[in-house]
Amino acid sequence: MAANNQLTRAERIAETFGVVVGAASQCEQVNEERLNLVAAKARSAVLATANDDADAEAADELFSAAVEALLV
Repeated sequence: MAANNQLTRAERIAETFGVVVGAASQCEQVNEERLNLVAAKARSAVLATANDDADAEAADELFSAAVEALLV
């Protein structure tokens, strides 16, 4: 994960949400439908906080990376 002091607000939020969604994906009580719904809402929240398109893209990449890191 990236150094937090160099991240934008959207990137920090994305990374945090990604970790939470990734962890939830490992929980047997969380079904795929609920997980997908939460992931979509988290992405929407992250994109709403982005400063511009570049920030949104970088934040989305961090979100995906954080989720994938917990899927391994």
